[in-house]
Amino acid sequence: MINFFKKPEVKKSLQIAGQVTGAGLIGTAFFYSGYLDVAVLLLAKAGVVVVAGSVATQVAICAGVGIAAMSLMNAAWFLGKSVYQWFTPKTDFQKYMEKGVEYIENIKKLEDKATDCKTIIKTFNSLLMKAEKPNFDEKGMLTKEGQPVRNYLEVLRWKEKRLAQIVGTSNKRERAALKVEVTEKAKHKLEKPSKKPMFG
Repeated sequence: MINFFKKPEVKKSLQIAGQVTGAGLIGTAFFYSGYLDVAVLLLAKAGVVVVAGSVATQVAICAGVGIAAMSLMNAAWFLGKSVYQWFTPKTDFQKYMEKGVEYIENIKKLEDKATDCKTIIKTFNSLLMKAEKPNFDEKGMLTKEGQPVRNYLEVLRWKEKRLAQIVGTSNKRERAALKVEVTEKAKHKLEKPSKKPMFG
């Protein structure tokens, strides 16, 4: 019995049956409450035309009205949710987390290609361990005071940029020179503020 209900075609049939039953109940509720005409009118304004003539016709279209009403309610819910997310600005903390994931994913790809860069990668990682995270208030926005000179996300961005330069340089001498330059700059990187906006 249990295996029977787990079959894809049976599960799909039960799902459709549940939806139709729900739509039928909504439509029947419209009919017996006396608000079927109102529902039809509202649907017409939304672009869904339903012809409701006799009582027999009204009974016949109850399920149709229910399905249309359910579709519109679902559409309104998802549309409202999308609009809310579209117009609601992200907090600095959300941006910080998203950018962090983006940089880490890019760095992982670069490190897979940088087979001869173990020493410089250790230099980057040592710097990241010393870097501090930015401070956020209770609303997830960056505080105006108490921020590190250069925070963890800014060091991640610098690592991604410089590692990409090293990996993209095929000339061995130029590549070695870049490693030396990065190693020297890493010594004082946390002491100098970034000239770029954090989320730019």
